[in-house]
Amino acid sequence: MSLAKAFTTISGLTMLSRVVGFVRDSMLAAVLGAGPIADAFLVAFRLPNFFRQFFGEGTFNAAFVPQYTKCLKNDGKQGALLFAEQALAVLVTVLIPFLLLVEIGMPYVIHAFASGFGSKPDVLALAIDFCRITFPYLFFVSLVTLLSSLLNAHERFAVPASMPTLLNAVMILAMLLRVGDAAVAGYWLSWSITLAGVLQLAWCWRACRRAGVQPRLRRPALTPEVRTMLRRMVPVSLGAGGLYLSVIIDMQLASYLDQGAISYLYFADRLNQLPLGVIGVALGTSLIPLLSKKLADGDHLGSHHIQNRAIELGLAITLPAAIGLLLLAFPIIVTLFQRGKFLPTDAIATAATLQAYVIGLPAYVLIKVFTPGFYAHGDTRTPVKIALAGLGASLILKLLLIWPMAQVGIALATALSSWGNVAALAWLSRKRGYWLPDFRLRNTLQKIVIAALSMALLLALGRPLLTPYLDGHLLAKVISLGLIIAAASTLYFLLLGWMRVYAWGDLARFNPLKRKAKATNSNQNNTLES
Repeated sequence: MSLAKAFTTISGLTMLSRVVGFVRDSMLAAVLGAGPIADAFLVAFRLPNFFRQFFGEGTFNAAFVPQYTKCLKNDGKQGALLFAEQALAVLVTVLIPFLLLVEIGMPYVIHAFASGFGSKPDVLALAIDFCRITFPYLFFVSLVTLLSSLLNAHERFAVPASMPTLLNAVMILAMLLRVGDAAVAGYWLSWSITLAGVLQLAWCWRACRRAGVQPRLRRPALTPEVRTMLRRMVPVSLGAGGLYLSVIIDMQLASYLDQGAISYLYFADRLNQLPLGVIGVALGTSLIPLLSKKLADGDHLGSHHIQNRAIELGLAITLPAAIGLLLLAFPIIVTLFQRGKFLPTDAIATAATLQAYVIGLPAYVLIKVFTPGFYAHGDTRTPVKIALAGLGASLILKLLLIWPMAQVGIALATALSSWGNVAALAWLSRKRGYWLPDFRLRNTLQKIVIAALSMALLLALGRPLLTPYLDGHLLAKVISLGLIIAAASTLYFLLLGWMRVYAWGDLARFNPLKRKAKATNSNQNNTLES
């Protein structure tokens, strides 16, 4: 399969998953609202996904895939499959007692994640029930991750990329078929998550069998390959620990607030993560090989050029996205979520939380741009140190802001600490010579800011026009909101084109990193700062 076809398959199915995911969240808000039942369910929803980072696509996957690829190259398909079977045996051996231990000690686990529920007995009881139902999903999804890695290694991308869509579809079906009140719906949704894990595993297992890479369950053995994999898991766990710890901190703090705080954070962050997932992850993933190749060739000017263009692209998309979400937060939340048990007061609280989150949206993406520069130079420790320092600063800010601002303070602290993270990364990158800004970057950023401010003015003037439609039919909300977003986006991109931020041909080919050859050569040779 060609790279273009693989990318199209994965990106298309990922986008489908995001669309279905927003349908799921919209229904979730209508069915559960943003009260105690929703808070309890969202803890249960996130708990297996938290540990999934260690046993699934996070730590385990990062350690398994390189070793499997090496075995595939050196020992052939059978040797690689043997290693996969050994890894599967170790994974199952670790997961089963871990699952039993967590199920038995679930009240203590809930206390570790949301100790504020201790003063809310009804919410605590629901959270324990929901978590005991959903936690077996960890077992199934961890095996799915291993099988998906096998399929990807053999260029079978469609089934692994479809897994999130299957989960969302099963949850939507559970909400459509539910009977009873919100608490009953919470139980239906909890069971649907575990059922989705069973279906995902069955689908992946069938795909592996058809691809001829179906592993058998063996007796676990610590072979040299397995030991190598386990050794690689340790530094990956340490590097990723900051992110996971931040999730626990936010959930812990929000559990002490009024009922609904966890839900407000969840729904707001879902919208905040959309542009980050589209552009931030893509930039972070693609920059490492590009920068590494330039540095291997000794082309330091070329590496600076690539990073500068990535900064331009990241800000060109996330700055208007942040402004749009900031100014239209309430209409967007009302349109997407306000129905059923999700009340106008919930929409107001969620919109305020979203506004706090998006202050840091450009910073979240710039972190993804600067970090690969360190990795390409073989420096994997500095970004981790900065991230851990940022986590400490974020915790202090959250403790200072949470009481006067509730969950909005948590979101704002996250945004502000992200800007501190970016500042540290940029300063060290410049100091160590990993990155040098050029004249074109400064000139382009000025134009992006002008275009974004012009778009903001249009949104500010047009926002009052939405008010009459926010209490109307869903279709009226969607059309009115869509029109003002389309008008603002059109103005923004027209201004970018008029100011020649990007060549029209580059925009048409969706390749903003590429400029006309003459402009590129000129900037690389003449405008880099010393």
